[in-house]
Amino acid sequence: MIKTIIFDFDGVIANTDEGRYKLLNDILPDYGLALKESDYIKMIGLSTKSFLKQNYTELTETEINSIVSERHKLFFNNLDKYCIPFKGTIEIIQKLSKDFHLIIATTNASDNVKKQLKFLNVDHFFKYIFGREVMENGSLLKDYSSLAVNSNFNIKESIVIEDSERGILAAKKSGYSCIEFNPIHEDKNEQADYRVENYYELYNLILNLNKK
Repeated sequence: MIKTIIFDFDGVIANTDEGRYKLLNDILPDYGLALKESDYIKMIGLSTKSFLKQNYTELTETEINSIVSERHKLFFNNLDKYCIPFKGTIEIIQKLSKDFHLIIATTNASDNVKKQLKFLNVDHFFKYIFGREVMENGSLLKDYSSLAVNSNFNIKESIVIEDSERGILAAKKSGYSCIEFNPIHEDKNEQADYRVENYYELYNLILNLNKK
C-alpha cells in the first residue's frame, strides 16, 4: 500500500532542463567554452555545479561558482520562461495530495525549489522538501540513503518518481520502487519498475498499484 509519493523536481514537476541548457549555452562563451548538444542529456539528474565539475574540468572552482550564480539569477528573474509545468502537473498533484503524503527530493537547493513550487502554486501540497543539503552526497550525486533510514518514510509504503537514470539508480539502490517519468524518450529505463509518459498515466498507475 503506497502512502508516500516522493517526487524529483527538475524534469518531473517542471521542465527546467531546457531553460538551464539555454542559459548555460549563453553564459559559457564568456569563459571561452561552448555547450555541446550531448550536454543536454549529461546534465539531467545533476546540479549545475556537479555537471560543470564533471564535464568542464578546465574551469576553476571560482569560475564554476560564478557561472552557477549567474545562471541562478537569470533563471529566477524569468521563471515564466524557464519553469514550465508539464501538462496535468498541478491538477494531478492536487488530486494525489488528498490521499497521499507528497514529498520533494531533489539535488536542487531546497530554497530554490520552494520558490519554484510557490511560483507554480503547488507548494502547499508537499509535506516535506528535501534539497541537495540532504539528497546530494560527497560526490555531488543524488543519494536516497538518508531518506531511506528516516522512520517517517517507510520504504515499502513509498514510491519514487524520477526522470533521470541517475535518479532512478539512486532510488533503487536505497530500496525504493521507482516510476520513470519520461514524456520524451521511447525506451523505458531497465532499472525503473514502471514508466509513465504524462501525469494522467501517473495518477492511474498509482491508483491501480494501491488496488493490488
